[in-house]
Parts: sequence; structure tokens; C-alpha cells
Amino acid sequence: MDKLESQKKFYDEKFHKLNSDPINNLKQFSKYKFVKKLLKNTKGKILVIGCGSKNDMGIINKNCNGIGIDISKTAIERSKKMYPQFDYYVMNALDLKFEDNSFDAIVCSEVIEHVEDEKKLLEEIKRVLKAEGTFVITTPNWWSFYGLARKTAERLFKRPFTADNQPIDNWTTPTLLRKKLLPYFKLKGFYGLWYYPPTGKGKIKILGNILLPLFWLFYPLELLLRGCLPWFGHIIIFKVKKSR
Repeated sequence: MDKLESQKKFYDEKFHKLNSDPINNLKQFSKYKFVKKLLKNTKGKILVIGCGSKNDMGIINKNCNGIGIDISKTAIERSKKMYPQFDYYVMNALDLKFEDNSFDAIVCSEVIEHVEDEKKLLEEIKRVLKAEGTFVITTPNWWSFYGLARKTAERLFKRPFTADNQPIDNWTTPTLLRKKLLPYFKLKGFYGLWYYPPTGKGKIKILGNILLPLFWLFYPLELLLRGCLPWFGHIIIFKVKKSR
């Protein structure tokens, strides 16, 4: 079994069947809300790469036609049940089966860290994005509490600590991601999200139901830090335009 097939099996059989805890649900809600705001004035055709099995397709406003792709058939089936008004395809993001200049906007949220060839992914996104089209990308940041915790655990235990034990999970930094984007896109905005500390991993985790009220209590601080320290959010977001 090659690496791509192994990934497909993991996401079909394990990842998209995991139950999220309340803290992760809050984090994802914050991300969806923020990305949706970035795309509120977008019209036309939107592609969501790695549409997942939750609410990624919910970022699409009523003025747009949406297409969701994912390598996981499980993810596609679940997303289609929640948002049946859109079109869906099981597809590899490194080999997009769309014509050049097909989309007015593309969203790639927490996907680039899970692919083998980041350069190929960005080349494919630029190819299918229309001239002056909008591209929004999000990914985990090493320069965050989560990044510090992961690096510490990996050095202590001498093994990888990937999110939800995903087979590929290559986080980045704002500086490195900006460098990767610049050959293909013009930068229009940079943002950071989620400044809370991690609450554990797997079975060694503080119960989300206990922490959730505390997280909501400090949510105003979270909003404040987004404006002051975008470089240190756990999730970093770039909004860019296709360069000619």
C-alpha cells in the first residue's frame, strides 16, 4: 500500500469517525466564523480543499456555488449530508481534476501540513484559481503554545506527536508559509487564531466540559490577541490573490 492509499485508509476508517471534544469544537467554530468573514463579499465559484466531515462548507455564502473535495469518502459523505446544496468529489488535492482558471475563490484549511508535496499543492491551486481570485489558507503554527508543547513532547519521548496521530503533520511558521506562498500569490492579509494553551492529548486530556466555561470567560482576551499578536496564534491564516 502506497502512502496516499495509507492516508485515505486512515481518514476513512479513523480520523473522520473521531468525536471532537467541546474545546476543539469551539476552536473549529472560531476558525469557520473567521474564514467565512474573510469571504463574505465573494461571489461566484468556491472550491474547499479538504472539506472534511464537519462544517467547512458552512463558510460559503449564499452568493456562491460551492465544490468540496477530500481524499476521504467518509468525509465527503458526511459533509454532503450537512450541506447537500453543494457538489462533492473524492479527489487528491495534488491532482485537481478541474480546468485552469475555474474558481473565484479557494479555501485550503489545515490541509497543507498533511500533504507530501506542498509545492505541487500550491501550483495546482494557482492553476485552477482565476486571475485575481482569492485564496485563503490556514495551518497550525509552531510559534504557539501548541507548537511549544508538541516540540517539548517530541524531544522528551523521541517520537512524533502529530495531531490525532495523523500520518503526515508538518506544521510551519508565519515566515516559512509566507515564503512558500510568495512565488504564486500576492499577500493581502495575515491573521492568527487560538491563543489558549493545549489541554492534553488522547486519553491524557482535561475534560472539555470542565474547561469550556473558562475558555468562554477568556474569549475576549482571545479576540484581543488576534489583533495584537497574529504571529503566535495556534492557527495562522493568509488571504492572498493569484499573481499573474
